[in-house]
Amino acid sequence: MIKIETINKYLEANNLPADKGYLLKDKGEGNFIAKWDAKVKRPTDAQLAGYVEVVERDEALKHWKRQMSHTDAGLPRFAEDIIDVLTDTQRAALPSDLRARHTAKKTLRSGKP
Repeated sequence: MIKIETINKYLEANNLPADKGYLLKDKGEGNFIAKWDAKVKRPTDAQLAGYVEVVERDEALKHWKRQMSHTDAGLPRFAEDIIDVLTDTQRAALPSDLRARHTAKKTLRSGKP
């Protein structure tokens, strides 16, 4: 478990201001799992369990945008919007790989930092 003191040492070692907001990232899967806004509320030690890396919000957003741009190659945003307005019957008629890409994109989009 990582304690708040460990986070503070990381911030200090990397010359990062402690009063800025950060996102906590799971190193294994790379998913952003908690927002930490130091101006509002610091997480408890229990909330920090399993969090292994601190990433600044700007970097988190850049990472998310890169991931989204990779998915745009297989399914551009305009096509995603068209699929969103289809009825369930029309959607069911789409190829399964297209439906899977659409679902993956919607899932990624919902995780925007």
